[in-house]
Amino acid sequence: MSTESLDGYTAVVTGAGSGIGEATARLLAERGARVGAVGRTASKLERVAAEAGRDGSVRPFPADLRRPDEARAALAAAADWLGQLDLLVMAAGIYREGPFGGLTDETVDDLVDSNLKAVVHTIRAALPHLVEGGCVVVVGSMSSVRSLEQQSLYAGTKAGVVHFAASLARELAPRVRVATVSPGPTKTPILTTIMPAEKVPAVQAELAEMIPLKRLAEPHEIAEAIVFVARAPFATGTHLVLDGGTSL
Repeated sequence: MSTESLDGYTAVVTGAGSGIGEATARLLAERGARVGAVGRTASKLERVAAEAGRDGSVRPFPADLRRPDEARAALAAAADWLGQLDLLVMAAGIYREGPFGGLTDETVDDLVDSNLKAVVHTIRAALPHLVEGGCVVVVGSMSSVRSLEQQSLYAGTKAGVVHFAASLARELAPRVRVATVSPGPTKTPILTTIMPAEKVPAVQAELAEMIPLKRLAEPHEIAEAIVFVARAPFATGTHLVLDGGTSL
């Protein structure tokens, strides 16, 4: 595991109130970076900032990134505080599943707005602030290459993000690098958004049996990969899948 010092490094992490986004914000701060933590729920961001920030090195910037005006305001405020922006990590997103024919209009809008349009809005908002040689890392999903059952639209949004990031990497090179990290099943609270919390352990155990490594990923393991790709100067257009072999 790399322990490279990130003193002087600056980042904005979306979805920083929980899961992979929180783990990434914590890891960056632990290694000395200053981090703008962006997400919808101010209380979650404030908790992460209080626990992870060294001498105020993490600051919360609540925003609903599905709204372009809020994305622009949050990124401008974060960049103003940071002084420069070296890295944008897009870890915000939602998960929904179910038979395609049974999807509601609300579910369709939620998935497309949160997993695809919010990524576009936020990267557009960040570009004026990213330094020469800066990096964008988008969190995709294993579902972009091999979806599980009843994931058609979710998988579609994640595949769209992966291809969008690859195309953007070509367009923005050499000034800004763009990469995607796609995790498989990970121990985050995301399943509690679609089922009662008491059912989650059994579902996670079932998922683990489908994974060659026979376990789910830990959020910090995905965070390590995000920071690795962000700091790899020859990596752009990269799509790194970390799924314990599930897509084999």
